[in-house]
Order: sequence, then C-alpha cells, then structure tokens
Amino acid sequence: MNKLFDIACNFTSNRFDEDLDKVIANAIDKNVDKFLLVSAEMSDIDRILDINNLYPDNCYFTSGVHPHHANDFFDESPSILEKSLLQNITQMLLERLVLIFLEIYQAMIIRYMHLKSKLKLPLNTISLFFFIKEILIEIL
Repeated sequence: MNKLFDIACNFTSNRFDEDLDKVIANAIDKNVDKFLLVSAEMSDIDRILDINNLYPDNCYFTSGVHPHHANDFFDESPSILEKSLLQNITQMLLERLVLIFLEIYQAMIIRYMHLKSKLKLPLNTISLFFFIKEILIEIL
C-alpha cells in the first residue's frame, strides 16, 4: 500500500496537547507517515519546531501567519521567524551531521577490522587512524 502525506496538520492546536503522540502513531499505522505542520500564528513556531524535532523523519513545516491572525503580524515578525528557524535548523543539521559522521566512522571501523582479519595483520591504533584519514579523504 502507498504511503500518504498529510499536507495540513494543525498539530499546534490545544486539541492535540494530550494525545499528539497517539494521533501520529495512529496515522502512521494507517500509512500516513509524513506530515506538513502548518503555522497559523506567530506563537506556533516554537511548538512546530518542537514537534518537528520529536518526529524528524516524519515532519516538515511551514512558518508564517494565517490571514485570520494577520493582526498579530507586525514589522518585526519576519526577522523573529527567521532567527528562530535559523537557530533550530542549525541545531538539527549539526545533530544529523554528527549521526552521519558516526555511521561513516562505524562503517570504516568495520571495513578496517575486516581487512585486518583477512590479511591476518595485528590491530594497530596508528594504522587505524591513517586508514580512517584515507577513507575520509576519499569520501570528501
């Protein structure tokens, strides 16, 4: 069965305060595994980022103000949104880069250990370092 993408999730509504985890789990069980979190008002952005951080593989988000809340939008609003988004996106990117690096490092260790055992060579920390350095140079 095809997976579905819900393109208008108002998960910042207080209606989801008690059971958001259950709602998302139920949706995933029904093959809805991607969610676009929509921002209705300025105060939503922090909650949207929190939800996005809880479900990074399932959520995407918008930032902005729905026309019904246009009176809450003021001249400084774009810079407030930008600052909040940049801080959070930078943190998310750093966390994902660390995970990617750790996966690459683990793969390199496994490759090194396999090569060492295949060639029946003794384990040597210095040669491990140079092996990893060469692999990283190759990747980058």
